[in-house]
Amino acid sequence: MSTTIKDKTICFTGALSTQTRAQASKTAKGYGAKVGSTVTGKTNILVCGAGTEGTSKLIQAQSKGVEIWTEAQFNTAVGADVNTTSASTTTPTMSDGGGGKKKKAASLDVVGSSTPPPKKKARKTTTTTTTTWYS
Repeated sequence: MSTTIKDKTICFTGALSTQTRAQASKTAKGYGAKVGSTVTGKTNILVCGAGTEGTSKLIQAQSKGVEIWTEAQFNTAVGADVNTTSASTTTPTMSDGGGGKKKKAASLDVVGSSTPPPKKKARKTTTTTTTTWYS
């Protein structure tokens, strides 16, 4: 079954629940795939983890006709022996077809995702005031 990714270019997006991106990349390369960090015209498969709704990678992949997989589909393709009970088996898609420039994307139609998207960290700001006295 691993032959499905041989000689394909794969990109990962979102938080993977069964392995790190580095592990997934190493696995994909071990099965003869190339791994990219961005979606290009050469990308064949985009593997979506949690928190991918409205991301630029997903929108670009859809506009370029790239095959979109869930993490569970990737694990099945490589025969990964991981617990995929929390991973979705529904292929994520934009409910409006999406892909326009600067168009706000609709949420994904992913069923069974139990992992919420990661929260953004608040930025810490520091203000410095200097007072100069003249005599």
